[in-house]
Amino acid sequence: MLTVIAVGLLSLSAVQLRVTSQGQSMAAARANARLSLILALGDLQRTMGPDGRVSVPAGQSLPGALADSSPHGQWTGVYEAWNADEGLNVRPEPKFVRWLASSATPDAARQRAFAESVEQGEVTMVGTGTLGSQTNPAPGAVTSPALPVTTGQQPGKLAWWVADESMKAHVVSGSPRPEFATGAKSEPLFAANAGIVPNAAALASLGEIRPDDPERSKYLSTAQYELKNPEAGSLFHDITAFSRGLPIDVTRRRFKFDFSSFALLDRSKVSNLPLYKADGAVNGFTASAAGIANDGKFSAFNSNPATMLNLFGDAAQQPGIHLEELWTHANLYRNLTWTNGVPSLRLMNGSESASTDFRHRALADPWFSYTKPVFAAVQFVFSFVSKPDPAVTGKFRMLMQMDALVKVWNPNNVRVEIPPGASFVVQLLSVPFKVQWSITNPQGTPVVLAQSGIGNNTYSFARGAWASSSNTFGQASFQWLRGNLGGLAQKGVSTGYTLEPGECKIFGHDKDTSSAEWSGDPNVNLSPGWGPGRQALIVADFGANGLGPDDSIEFIVSPDKDPNPSGVRTYCNKWIGHRAAGSQNQGGNGGLALGGNSIPTSIDFTQPDPAWFPEVRSSQRLKVSQYSTPKPFMIFGHYLNVEQASSGTRDAFANSPRLLTNPVITTRRLRSFEPDQLTTYQEVWRCDPLPMAYDSVLIDISSKDQGRFGGGHSALTGVTRCATRQLDAAPPLSLMSLSHAIANGFADRFGQAAERGSKGLDVLQSDGLGGNYKFEPGDIAFSTVTYAAPQVERAIGNSFASPFIRTDKVTGSGPYNATSANNLPLFDHSYLANAALFDAWFCSSLHDGGKFPSGAPYSDSQNAPSVLGEFFEQSVGDPEKSLLNPRVIPASAAARAKERLLKGQALHPEAITRLAAHVFLDGSFNVNSTRKDAWRALLSTARDQAKLLNGNPLSTAGKTPFGSSGLVSAGAAQPSANPTELNQWCGFRDLDDTQIESLAEEIVKEVKTRGPFLSLADFINRRPGGSGDARLLGTTQAAIEAAGLNASFKGGGRSVSATDFGKLPAPEAASAGSGLSRSTGIPGYLMQSDVLAAVANELAPRGDTFRIRGYGAATDPDGKVIAEAWCEAIVQRMPEYLDPTDSAETGFAGLTEEVNRAFGRRFHFISFQWLPRTAV
Repeated sequence: MLTVIAVGLLSLSAVQLRVTSQGQSMAAARANARLSLILALGDLQRTMGPDGRVSVPAGQSLPGALADSSPHGQWTGVYEAWNADEGLNVRPEPKFVRWLASSATPDAARQRAFAESVEQGEVTMVGTGTLGSQTNPAPGAVTSPALPVTTGQQPGKLAWWVADESMKAHVVSGSPRPEFATGAKSEPLFAANAGIVPNAAALASLGEIRPDDPERSKYLSTAQYELKNPEAGSLFHDITAFSRGLPIDVTRRRFKFDFSSFALLDRSKVSNLPLYKADGAVNGFTASAAGIANDGKFSAFNSNPATMLNLFGDAAQQPGIHLEELWTHANLYRNLTWTNGVPSLRLMNGSESASTDFRHRALADPWFSYTKPVFAAVQFVFSFVSKPDPAVTGKFRMLMQMDALVKVWNPNNVRVEIPPGASFVVQLLSVPFKVQWSITNPQGTPVVLAQSGIGNNTYSFARGAWASSSNTFGQASFQWLRGNLGGLAQKGVSTGYTLEPGECKIFGHDKDTSSAEWSGDPNVNLSPGWGPGRQALIVADFGANGLGPDDSIEFIVSPDKDPNPSGVRTYCNKWIGHRAAGSQNQGGNGGLALGGNSIPTSIDFTQPDPAWFPEVRSSQRLKVSQYSTPKPFMIFGHYLNVEQASSGTRDAFANSPRLLTNPVITTRRLRSFEPDQLTTYQEVWRCDPLPMAYDSVLIDISSKDQGRFGGGHSALTGVTRCATRQLDAAPPLSLMSLSHAIANGFADRFGQAAERGSKGLDVLQSDGLGGNYKFEPGDIAFSTVTYAAPQVERAIGNSFASPFIRTDKVTGSGPYNATSANNLPLFDHSYLANAALFDAWFCSSLHDGGKFPSGAPYSDSQNAPSVLGEFFEQSVGDPEKSLLNPRVIPASAAARAKERLLKGQALHPEAITRLAAHVFLDGSFNVNSTRKDAWRALLSTARDQAKLLNGNPLSTAGKTPFGSSGLVSAGAAQPSANPTELNQWCGFRDLDDTQIESLAEEIVKEVKTRGPFLSLADFINRRPGGSGDARLLGTTQAAIEAAGLNASFKGGGRSVSATDFGKLPAPEAASAGSGLSRSTGIPGYLMQSDVLAAVANELAPRGDTFRIRGYGAATDPDGKVIAEAWCEAIVQRMPEYLDPTDSAETGFAGLTEEVNRAFGRRFHFISFQWLPRTAV
């Protein structure tokens, strides 16, 4: 028995020694694991602490199959960001810094190729326990090289791996919006540009977690997603429970500027602030007492109101798109009038002038360009008619009758109201044609006519030394039409009218009229509709007089080759206010020109191109008596370009009109019918024969007085409503909300008529009786005559190569301006605007409830300082105090934030440049991510989100709707080659889960092909000088096209070819994305800005939240592992620098402490845990 006890005691002693030894070994292993964590944090601080760095997954650059199979595919690499100081037009060669993983030697991790090879004996950092896989090694496994530890009492080794959590979708980010913004009719308006959370509904291994899910708060770590779905581990690299970003401009190494605060400034503080200029320089802006000022490269732009106009045409200094254009769009929501949940825009609502005259009130409205009519087409139908000749009893003379069909278009997705008293005018001067008569009596003998100076029985409509030359006809000054839209011109007022969203309405003479009744100018009324009894009789000498009723007539009408004294063959001017006697407050004493459309004498009418100006012959020989009923013989006019020409004519040309036309431009001068010039001005002047009857596809009017536009000008291809400008009905929550801004570098205001003339531009003269009616300094609306070429629509957030600029450049020059034939600067507006905006600016979503429009489906009584104060004080515990984008959350203590952002009871003037330093972006997403399921969840952010249609929510259940406006005027579009589907023109696009998956897959391909992205604009923009679609399209647009989501728009007659751009510098722009479409830019055509709108505010080229996994082991003298430990920490980059001597608001250029210049902003531990082997 004693022997047994002794043996037992000896055995127990041995066990205790082993336990003690194992405990010491585990302690050593844990110490090594902690050490690995410290070393990893040191590397992270040194490489990602500075603002000018981006983070990239190894899978982006690993060759071939290694990208998916290598255990290094999820390593995080660090690159130097694009440095704005070196210019933003030529992408620098990516400069690699290091891999954020352990390496045996310090230099190894600094080599980009280091990630390509796997060393023997690497340590598993992510394996089956994390990924929930039964396969070993599991797909997505991660290993890192081990470093030996030779110090201390026991040998060992360690390793670490750092993951960028922002490369994953944060599927529990954000919180519900404040209650006033969450109604069924308000949430769609905010959600379009500020999605609350990526939606995992389509991820089978997880499923949706809604913002109002009561279980949501328990998902504190990625592992806890397995409480919802046991298979969630497979999404370890795709989803996260914690990711916060700092709104950092990596290109300038400073915090971003807040566009939401900028939009709250008075308009007087936002002028002369161009985003870029003709030499390609991009404005970095600086803080100022007024809020913001130009940087040094833009010192030429000062407080002089005429600065931008004075620099028009300057090869280096001409400005491009500027901040006032974007401010105007961002504040449009303030001017909406809501009735029963339906918004409308009313002319003059935003007027800054108290004038009693509507002309000044309209031109003093910064939003005038959004409410003024767009003239989609102006047509004149000419007929010959016989009337008794007053000079010879029983005889007849041939006169002309004119029908005016003015097609006015509202491109907005909201109703536009022109109130009573306001009048817009269309004026036609000179018709550049002549008629040659062939008239015989009943015996067949030619009738002798009094000859004009032309001879040969030929008489000009607009010139000539013959009997009809007088003060009222036969001269260039003769006005064929001065038609007042809305009517009642004689009384000096109009009845007003309304254009529904996207509506094209036809205006014609409101009654029969005769030039014999006109006193001076032909002030006539144009009212909606057209038909019999609404024509104008032109009473003048056309050379065919003294005719018998049985005389027979044939004629030829042809273009008149002789020059017109005015220097143009014809012009069709547009005015606000009509020319009539009377007091100004009654609308008398003249109008103010908005611009005009003309055919200059440089167009050769000696041998006119019959495709545009054919010879018109009478289709049959008729008796004079048969002309007692007017016989229409010709349509003449101008047409804004559309997708397809009407059958049998050329009222359009192959191009991409909704991408390359800015419809607010009101001065277009035809110079040539060559494709390059047609592409420049996007308009057609032409004439078409009529068969002596009103029988033409071009004469098209619906029972609701509507004309067709969009796909075509006729019923065969056009639609009656084209709401291609999707206005946002809420304050700016994302820069993508600016994608529909009227922004084209408009440089002058109506009140700058004199300065405009000094630049040789259209002076936009006033026109009056008894003294000219003058523009006034208060007429501050942009005239849209002086613009930065080329025309562009939807510049912000999209990126298509422009055919006007070489694809390896972003600026150029040439004779491609619709208003001037000179060689002028040319801009890739999208590229340069994106470069200026997306890295340098973000939207805090700060609002001022006092600016909310009455009757809107949202309301708040608090001003901006109160909103901001409560946000910092209470929003962490009370979502009701959050901002309109609840993914913007406080990063600073309330007292400190209020001290820096408020000045008394107002916002501090420098809040624009300071606010970003005090907030996080919850769920920030790194666009360098190559995780398809992460992209799937991100792209599904708006899944099931309703749109607002006609004042009611429109369900999109099971689909993800896109578009930068929650307000639509039609339902979801069905892409097709048929241009007559209304929803394509007024609705929106939505995608099902399968299409989202396809899009995510193509985005990942583009990321791998183009990456690393050295800035956010590098991701959004095309890549000049690149190859393939990279040089022609932005990343997401290329993915959209590769996924075939717009393929249906490229069939039939909706495609574009290089020959359509003629001699332009970059005709290859037509090949973008397997071929550009004529439909590009319409609501049904899926655009990059549509796809990114809901998440753009949270996109970044880097991460600020990182997961560190550390490993430690204790080994015996032979190197055998006897204990090992894993730990994990989540660390967050904070706004503060390591040395607080420098304020967090200070950018790199202003740092005084060397430690901050070297190591940047401080990382802070968010969480720490030990991981058992089974969890690894």
